[in-house]
Amino acid sequence: MAILFIFHLSPFIFLFACSRAADQAPYPHESVLTVVMELKMFLAQDPYRRAPGTDLEGRNIYRVSLARLDALKGLTGPEYADVLAFARGECLERLGEWTKAAAAFDETEKAGTKLSDAARQRAASAHRMAEMADRGRFETTLEGYLNDLEVLERRLDEWAESKPAFPYESLARAERERAQEERLRLLLQNRLVLKDGVARAAAVAAALVEQNGGSWRVNQDRLLQGEMFETLARDLTAANRPEGMGFKAEAWTAWVERAREAYRQVAQADGDPAKPEGQARLRVLDTYAMRIKSQAK
Repeated sequence: MAILFIFHLSPFIFLFACSRAADQAPYPHESVLTVVMELKMFLAQDPYRRAPGTDLEGRNIYRVSLARLDALKGLTGPEYADVLAFARGECLERLGEWTKAAAAFDETEKAGTKLSDAARQRAASAHRMAEMADRGRFETTLEGYLNDLEVLERRLDEWAESKPAFPYESLARAERERAQEERLRLLLQNRLVLKDGVARAAAVAAALVEQNGGSWRVNQDRLLQGEMFETLARDLTAANRPEGMGFKAEAWTAWVERAREAYRQVAQADGDPAKPEGQARLRVLDTYAMRIKSQAK
C-alpha cells in the first residue's frame, strides 16, 4: 500500500516541482534589478587599487555583466533602455573600452531621462580618455611613439592630480600605469638599437614600481622589472662567456641582484595571485646564477 501511495502521488509531485520552477523565472524588471544591483557592488570599488571583481565562477564581473545586459535587451521594453545603456557604459569603462563606453553614455543622454545629466558627464570623460589613449594618433617611428607614450603618461598624471569625479581619477592612474608598462616593454625589446636604451629602460622600470605602489598590479610591475634586469644579465653572459676573459662579473652580479630583489618582493606578497610566479622566477634565476658562477670560477 505504501508503494502504491507513492506511485499515485509521484505525478502530482512532478507537476508541483515544474510549477515551482516556472514560478522562479524572473520577470524582465527583476532581471535588470539583479544585474545592476550586483554590478554596483563592484563599481563602488577603486579600479586602480582593486583588481576587477569576479562572479561566483571566477569570471570578470564586467565582461559577464556586459553579456547579461546585452541578453536583457531582447527581454525588456524601451523604458529600460537608458538603464541598460548606462550600465553598459560603466562596464566598458572598467574594461578600458573608452570609445564604446562613450557611445553607451551618449545613448543614455539622448534618452532624456533622470540619468541623462550623469551620462553627459561620464561621456565627456570617456571621450577625453579615448582621445588621449588612441594609439592610432601616435607617431609611427619608434622614438616618436615612445615620446607620445611619455606625453600620454604626463597628461594622465595631470588629469588624475586634478581630482576628476570617481572613477576617473583612478581610471586615469590605471591608464598611466598601462602606458608605462608599454613604454618599458618597447625600450626593453629595442634596447640594442635605441640610444641609451638600457639606461632609459632601467629608469622607466624604477618609476613604474615607485609611482604605482598603490596599484593592485604593482607586483605584476615588479615581475616586469625583474624580467628586465634578468634579461640584461643574460645579455651579458651571451655576449661575454663566463668561462672566458671578457666576462664582466661585477656588472652581471648587479643585474642579477636587482632581478632577485624584484622577484623576492613578489614571492613574499601573501595573498597576491602573482606570488607563485614570483617564487618560480626566483628559483629559475637562482639556478641560472649558480650555473654562471660555476662556469666563471
